[in-house]
Amino acid sequence: MGATILEYLGWFFLTVVKFLITPSTMIGLGYSWLGTIATVFISAFIGFNCFFYFGEVMFNFIAKHRKKPARRFTFMNRAIAKMRMRYGMVGIGFIAGLISVPIAGILASRYFRNERGTLTAFSLSFFFWTLILTSLSWIIKYIFHGHI
Repeated sequence: MGATILEYLGWFFLTVVKFLITPSTMIGLGYSWLGTIATVFISAFIGFNCFFYFGEVMFNFIAKHRKKPARRFTFMNRAIAKMRMRYGMVGIGFIAGLISVPIAGILASRYFRNERGTLTAFSLSFFFWTLILTSLSWIIKYIFHGHI
């Protein structure tokens, strides 16, 4: 299938905005298994990194321009602290494919930007989710259409 650069740009934006549906959509439209994995993973990787670094800039700007000191023990701060302590970077990375690329990038930037291996952990997470979602879509297509 001879896809144009414009089509792949569209897949890039769809992956960043709706990561969960992109592999199924691509497989349903006849893209290859490997081509879908490459397109979705590269798009998620680039999108995650953009939002990770954008989040870092945004949080630094907010901290620099905040008039009053941040409240320390709000309900939300406690809930987030519990989540970080209970699941850590690996747990949040595991659900990254479910919570979308932009949200995962901003959460990682906010809570894990100073930890080693953040980008690697989230990249592996998106690769895992890309592999699983693409493979499931491929299997379902095979079951319903009888051929690949």
